[in-house]
Amino acid sequence: MRLTLKQHLLVVISCILLSLIVIGIFIVWPAARKILTLRDDIIQIESDLEIRYLNAQKIKRTERELEQITDQLKNYEQAAINKGDELRMITDLESMATKFNVEQVLNVALISSTNTAGNSGLLTKPALPEYYQFSFLINGTFANEIKYLQAIESLPTYIIIKNAQFEKRQNNNNSSEPPITLTFNGFVYVRPQ
Repeated sequence: MRLTLKQHLLVVISCILLSLIVIGIFIVWPAARKILTLRDDIIQIESDLEIRYLNAQKIKRTERELEQITDQLKNYEQAAINKGDELRMITDLESMATKFNVEQVLNVALISSTNTAGNSGLLTKPALPEYYQFSFLINGTFANEIKYLQAIESLPTYIIIKNAQFEKRQNNNNSSEPPITLTFNGFVYVRPQ
């Protein structure tokens, strides 16, 4: 049984096709499937690394901001006073009044926002539960009173001034500037214990 050339070619082509199918099924398909799985894994790893990178950037930014906040916190530590330090504050305000040549009448009251909520003239929503209310009555020239207010602003302790009122008084002496009366309330927070 001799095969003709055509038949011989068909057998060779069939063997080649069968070999290609076997190679495709047993070698190419598993390799392609493994490549696709690796591609999905690489995409997942890339996504995880991106998230980790962004988190690391956030942590670095948070650390920088924390350093800045810590530095700013040192500036704000003196913004409030300790309970019982009102005498030091009064002494400082009296020496400033003398320095700027103004007469000062000062009243101080410790206010606890838990006991006096809703009273008029007080802070409506205090940031801390206790604060000192300083009531000022200042007599002097307008220029000296403005200098006094600027000195209050430069104090390390933060005084919240509410309702400052200037009132011109009659000039009983022969000075060129008439005396002015300045009244206002100032609030200073008490550091929590």
